[in-house]
Order: sequence, then C-alpha cells, then structure tokens
Amino acid sequence: MTVGLRILCMCAGFFVFLVTVRLLIRCKMDEANSFLWIPLGVGALISGFFPEVVAWISAALGVQNPPTLVLIAAIVLVILILLKNTLEISIYKSENHELSMQVSMLNSEVRGLIEFCKRLQGVEAPAEAPQNQFRRPL
Repeated sequence: MTVGLRILCMCAGFFVFLVTVRLLIRCKMDEANSFLWIPLGVGALISGFFPEVVAWISAALGVQNPPTLVLIAAIVLVILILLKNTLEISIYKSENHELSMQVSMLNSEVRGLIEFCKRLQGVEAPAEAPQNQFRRPL
C-alpha cells in the first residue's frame, strides 16, 4: 500500500470515527447507527496504520490487491447501513400512514360532535349523541 493511500485511509478513518462519536455525544445519532459507522472508521484507521494486517487478510481471502479489500469492506458496510435505513423508513412510513388514518377518523368524530353540540343549543330536549361508525373499540 502506498504512503498516500495509507494517509488517505488514516484521515478518512479518523474523520468517520470523530464525526460518529461527536454525533453520538450530541444525541444526533442513535447507538444502533453508530455501531455500524464506528467499525468503518476503525477499519480505515487500522488499514492505514497497519497495512500488513490488510495484506494478510487479503492473502487469506485470495484478493490480489489489498486496497481492493478495504474498498469492498467499506462498500459492504455502507450497503448494510443503507439497508438498515431503508427498513426503518419503511416502518416509519407504515406508522405514519396508520397515524394519518387515525387523525382523519378523530377529525370526523370531532365534526360530528360539533354538529351535535350545535343541535343541542337549538333544541331543549337533548338528543342522543351520534355514534362514530369508524371508531374502533378500545
């Protein structure tokens, strides 16, 4: 591994590690996401400081060019992070849809109660309160 590539790996690893820790301390990133980014930074640091480890692992795996192994490992970790975030987005989208349906039902119920109150103000004998047909039992 050339000196320039080693310095680039060290700088990138330090940057990723530092940014991840700072975001974690400021509560901008949760622990689950940081457990995916910290190994990426540490791996880049190790590959910069100890290129022999990368050369040994790449020889054991049959990869002829050790920097290729570093790039493949980084790409795999980033794809895992992307997959995790995609799953979270899908879950949040489903929850958001459910909540919007509940808000719509509550708005309908409130409109019915407002109409009922308006009718009560004009009538002396109270009528029975309207039942919301969309409300689920608790």
